[in-house]
Amino acid sequence: MASAIAVANLEEAVAFTAKNRIDAVIVNLAADPFSEADLANIVTTLCSLGGLSVVIVLTNTIDPPHAAAALRQGIRVYLSSDTPFDRIIEAIRFACAGWIIYPAFDFSLLTPYDSGIFPASERVTEFVCTPRQLQVLDGLERGLTNKSIALALGVSERTVKAHVKELMRRLKASNRTQVVALASHIPRARSTIPPPRY
Repeated sequence: MASAIAVANLEEAVAFTAKNRIDAVIVNLAADPFSEADLANIVTTLCSLGGLSVVIVLTNTIDPPHAAAALRQGIRVYLSSDTPFDRIIEAIRFACAGWIIYPAFDFSLLTPYDSGIFPASERVTEFVCTPRQLQVLDGLERGLTNKSIALALGVSERTVKAHVKELMRRLKASNRTQVVALASHIPRARSTIPPPRY
């Protein structure tokens, strides 16, 4: 990790992120009540600046419904605020490499509303993609940017954006993180074309 900076509020975070390259943002909700609407505002505001896809939440509210709410908002890492510092650093590294990290919940405890995060098997029996879409999805799962995926596949960044947009539409996802989360929970035909080497 090259550096870390603390800010007091969303406005300071926006100002800093607009001028600097940021790989991950940790939102510490330990002293605040959990609000999905507030979390959505934070994620949307920061991710709209471009380049940022890893948002980590530290909170005292560790239970399946709140974790589901965080997942709906594209949160990559959802940890208890009393997680040891070295574990948070590990989580940041994993998240920047494309992982999604949540506590080991029994997700069968989710309410019907929350369980809608993952399409039911009777609604989606198989997620069929073109070989190129599968390659783009593989890049998203690895946490790569559109530019990195485009370079690896030898296509334009605009083409990758179009594939990501189509994946979002078909999975009814509102961001890249949700694409990865949703695609990982439904069966899909795998490409016969070897995946690109990154």
